[in-house]
Amino acid sequence: MLRAQHSGKRQDMKNTIASHRNHGRLSLILAVLIIISFAYLYKLDRPLLWGDEADTGLFARNVLQFGYPIAYDGRNVPICSGEAQVSRNLLVERYIPWVQHYLAAISLKSFGNDTRGLRLIFALIGVISFFPIYHILKTRVKFPIILTLLILISPQVLFFQRNARYYSVLILLYGFLVWHIGSTLRKSKLRFLITSLYFIVFFHTHPFAAFCCSISLLIFCTIYRKKAFLWYLASSAIGFFSWLIWFGSLGPTLGGGDPRLIVITHTKEWFSLFLSGLYAGVLDLDTVNCFPIIMWGILISAFLLKGRRSELNPIKEPVSAFILISLLDQVVVTAGCFGYESPAKYALLRYMPHLITFAMIPLFIMMNSMLKRKTPFILLCGFIILFNFLTLSFWIKPKHRSVPISWWPPVYSEIFQPRKNVWDIIIEIVQNETPPNTDRNRTIAALPKWVREIPIFYLGDQY
Repeated sequence: MLRAQHSGKRQDMKNTIASHRNHGRLSLILAVLIIISFAYLYKLDRPLLWGDEADTGLFARNVLQFGYPIAYDGRNVPICSGEAQVSRNLLVERYIPWVQHYLAAISLKSFGNDTRGLRLIFALIGVISFFPIYHILKTRVKFPIILTLLILISPQVLFFQRNARYYSVLILLYGFLVWHIGSTLRKSKLRFLITSLYFIVFFHTHPFAAFCCSISLLIFCTIYRKKAFLWYLASSAIGFFSWLIWFGSLGPTLGGGDPRLIVITHTKEWFSLFLSGLYAGVLDLDTVNCFPIIMWGILISAFLLKGRRSELNPIKEPVSAFILISLLDQVVVTAGCFGYESPAKYALLRYMPHLITFAMIPLFIMMNSMLKRKTPFILLCGFIILFNFLTLSFWIKPKHRSVPISWWPPVYSEIFQPRKNVWDIIIEIVQNETPPNTDRNRTIAALPKWVREIPIFYLGDQY
């Protein structure tokens, strides 16, 4: 009897401790969500929209007016990329489907037809991405809640999450895919249906990113999960063909195809472009400190010096392996299809915001395996995220890429101490014309095609 009572009291104590731990964890999660929300939502109207965001806003307004994103609003027609993204009946964005425009339309309708109203729904989606990232880290690293916070408020991720573009949607979708990869695989008709619906949404958010992720998933299955290969092949194919049917239904474009796709007719020029794009991709991932090359070199060397290849098992863990395969695949395919952009030869990082967000996770998993003590682990993780000393770009100072000691001050200063730029001045002058302009059809300026969406968004109802 006494032994039974003692056992019961011990079990009650264990339950009480577990209850306190759960309460503490939930309180910490709530506090972290508040911090992330503040970082994403504070002064969301600053700075003004840049060209691609304004493009999203214009087509969102047309969704509200006509029910679909047509390029002509009755006054202005924004046309970009050599007219290749506009169909002959002025339907827009052949290569980036309409998910972001409908989300933006909901945001404008719900939160206001202005800069903040346009961005708000995308920022809220960014906050939701906490949950898949936390779930991925929860059983793989120490301090998963704190690391999730550091990832989501890091400057390179913050930049994407506060934009009125598809970026936050991609991050959330990829988070669910990695979460799915890291979970126990149970084949079922319901799971297949959910996966197929997932790829339909993914392809209709950004087909290029979805295609690269599908290829990465099939490579992953070939190495790690051969039995699931056909299953994922079928579900990703359903998503791809759903996009292909939509793509074909838009009809021919006003212009030709992308002149950078020269692999067939100009193989030598393409190969040079590919190598430059490959270099730009690796360098820029290091420059923004989501794939610090020096830190990776230190970690891999430390594991190998232990003399056992089995020490590299953390990098072979399903989540780490899939993210690294996705990074490699995306960089290679992006370089092969698009090369680089601008005379400075920058990589097209805006096509991979999901990978910039998740690139640190394999690094943290490896560090967690190497550093058994909690304090050194979390301090080193914080140091890597806060400072750029462990990036190669900080030391070699590549051309056109100025890497500061930390990206945090310059990025966060745009939020807390925003400065006026040239567009603030132009829009303020034009909106406050005295006497008010009465000729609403008067042309007031000829602008480069990569900026014209900005004045149309802010001044299009006046000119």
